Amino acid sequence: MIFEKKNVLLLVPTFADEGGTQKMVYELGRILAEKYNVFECSFNAFGEPHVFKNDSNVILSLNSPNERSLLSKLKGYPQKIARLKELKKKHKIDVTISNLWGADLVNALSKGKDKIISIGHSSIVGNPQSRLLLKLRRLGEWVYSRFDKIIAVNSSLEKELTDLFNLPRIKVKYINNFIAFPPSGNKDNRTAKELRRLVNVGRLHEGKNLEPLLIILKKLKKEFVKLQLVLIGNGPMKESLIKKAGELDLIVSDVLDERNADLIFTGFVNPFPVLESSDVFVFPSKTEGLPLVLVEAMHTGLPIISSDCPTGGPHVILEAYTPHDPKRVNAEETKYGYLMPIPESNDLSALQVWQETISLLLKNEEKRVKLGHNAKERSLDFSVDKIKHLWFQTIDSLFESNR
Repeated sequence: MIFEKKNVLLLVPTFADEGGTQKMVYELGRILAEKYNVFECSFNAFGEPHVFKNDSNVILSLNSPNERSLLSKLKGYPQKIARLKELKKKHKIDVTISNLWGADLVNALSKGKDKIISIGHSSIVGNPQSRLLLKLRRLGEWVYSRFDKIIAVNSSLEKELTDLFNLPRIKVKYINNFIAFPPSGNKDNRTAKELRRLVNVGRLHEGKNLEPLLIILKKLKKEFVKLQLVLIGNGPMKESLIKKAGELDLIVSDVLDERNADLIFTGFVNPFPVLESSDVFVFPSKTEGLPLVLVEAMHTGLPIISSDCPTGGPHVILEAYTPHDPKRVNAEETKYGYLMPIPESNDLSALQVWQETISLLLKNEEKRVKLGHNAKERSLDFSVDKIKHLWFQTIDSLFESNR
């Protein structure tokens, strides 16, 4: 018997961000296209740039510009819901997969004959960007009860979503994020031996907790004069970070090859050449799902120094020996790097732990190489080939009772 391809729609509020959610939707769109007809949709797809774009998939739009105020956002939801209902019917959508709260709300309220899936990308509890959703917890319970399946990107987040929204355990499962790795570059593409480089990749926003890194960098500069911190990404915190760097007398540049700079902002660029020329990946986030940037860094052979932030994504990736603990006070060495306390600008103890751990790695090339080698091996566990079949099984299982 020959079955027609299912039509799958991926919904995200915006394609314009360069964050992990948009990248994951891009990667998911690529692999699902191997088996299904894939449509990718945002609230205003034709009025915004696409940071990541699958040219082989059909792009759809809810034709609803992103509103700034809460009131205008609330007024815009009926239009979004009506438009998505129309698109689902027109394109005979079988499965709609939504990402982030706004898209989840629209997906749930436009549900027709299609099966609907939500992807939980990061912790809600303790996430500054999720304060409103926590206040509307009862609404969240009702919205997520309408979904056929909810996918969390790690096991800790699976438990959080199940408990927070009082969901049946059978409805929630976790599937690790995944990545299609580029061909390996030249690992000899490092900066000159006397120049050391720390690197971070991600949107420059509050949850990434980058300000403490500047304080740590300033302290480390007393020991490593030719040390740089490179921040890859854009975001609303850039100006405040530049201001903080000025207060610390750090030299700031937007030019990657500026050897006299202490802090370099590259903007949104291909991270792999920069990662391959760096020494240590530093990741002080306050909250994460399962951050693909860690996996990307590991694939280039970089050791990782990461906070043990909610909901434990770094803990999962680094395979720590002790339980996930956002309140940890000491560094824990793993096979791939170190799991750390979440640093705060006014927490001298945590800053000291970070400073000492980074210093240890910068001084010990043999340890850096060993941890980096292990990290590259670990990164392969998040390859497309290992994860994509879990997505195929999840989608196909929604229709098994219909066969």
